[in-house]
Amino acid sequence: MHIQTFTGSSITALLTQVKEECGADAIILSTKEISSPKGILHEIMVGVEDVPHKKESLSISEPKEQRVNESYSSAFEERVQKELASLKESLFTVLRPSMRLERLTKTQRSLLEYLMEEGISEHVALMIYKKMLYEEGTTITSALQDVISLRPWGEKEWKSRIHCLVGTSGSGKSSSLLRMALHLVKENSSLRVVILNMDTERSYGKFFLRYFAGLSNIEYKEVAPNENIQDVLSSIHADRILIDMPSLPPQYTLARYLRTHGLEQATVHIVLCAGMSKHHIERTLERYKIDAQTSIIWTKLDEITAYGCLINTAVFFGIPISSLSYGTTVQNSLVPVTENVLWDIIFKHQLPL
Repeated sequence: MHIQTFTGSSITALLTQVKEECGADAIILSTKEISSPKGILHEIMVGVEDVPHKKESLSISEPKEQRVNESYSSAFEERVQKELASLKESLFTVLRPSMRLERLTKTQRSLLEYLMEEGISEHVALMIYKKMLYEEGTTITSALQDVISLRPWGEKEWKSRIHCLVGTSGSGKSSSLLRMALHLVKENSSLRVVILNMDTERSYGKFFLRYFAGLSNIEYKEVAPNENIQDVLSSIHADRILIDMPSLPPQYTLARYLRTHGLEQATVHIVLCAGMSKHHIERTLERYKIDAQTSIIWTKLDEITAYGCLINTAVFFGIPISSLSYGTTVQNSLVPVTENVLWDIIFKHQLPL
């Protein structure tokens, strides 16, 4: 399946265009209104099943070497397609005692199969299947809305004064913290934001935060190894304090670490690299999950090609997603998550501009 987007001022004209260009079997994934200088525009996201193209017969005049190369290429592509189809069929065979896909509509079945190809787990697939089967009128996006929690990063949505960013080394924690601070300042230039670095043993991270905070006119402070963080916090006059936390010491959980430093009431944002293995993500969340206000920030989304992990993690751990990050630049590379942003990434593989 590939995804196409149609935009125009008339929803009726767009539907006609969709039917003409994509055929009667096109699957409408979502519709939304967009504000533009020309007024309100309508956008329709459509899924179209891929149809294999027939190979044209070779000309008699084509060189023998070219025909041989194309033959090998065609055979290889055919073998890969057969292996993928076999793998997909094997996976659904395991689930078939619980999931009878023929009971779904063609649209529901096609989109569920698409999400399976994106890497959603058997458990999540079964949850979505049951919702679409037993709850009349349930679409794939409404089923996902029921199991994925979103809480976009921003001043109004996250009113806590102290926010701790935690994560394993290399997850993109420091760059995410800086991007979040920049977003708050861009959202409200009068908001007093301070970056507080507790992870001072990493010289690169310390230099990175101090340098870019200075360029952005955001106040930067550090906590010395033997300094009491509560004394530092009491000396800071700010509306929001974003703390870059060090990686957890061995045998520590995040709950224990926060208690040790008197930060039990702080809001916590867990930074996860989208390229991490399933096992690594699970181990990280087992150590970092707490009962307080928490969110997940996904980073390095531009480095992966399938996004089922975003759905699996949200379902299994019940932690809302707040932000999505990608690219290497500091400016405009972190967005507060919304349903439209998430659907564009999952169904269209389209990162926000």
